[in-house]
Amino acid sequence: TQAELARLAGSSRESASRFLAVLERAGIITQGRGKLVVHEPEALERYVY
Repeated sequence: TQAELARLAGSSRESASRFLAVLERAGIITQGRGKLVVHEPEALERYVY
């Protein structure tokens, strides 16, 4: 869930939700009920520090 991702990232659920929305608009991921699909792992890596 978004809350679990936020906890793992040391962030708030709201921040995680906004960030996931950015990734989804960019076509990097899609979100569904209880799942997240990464379509472009290389693009996602650019967001990881």
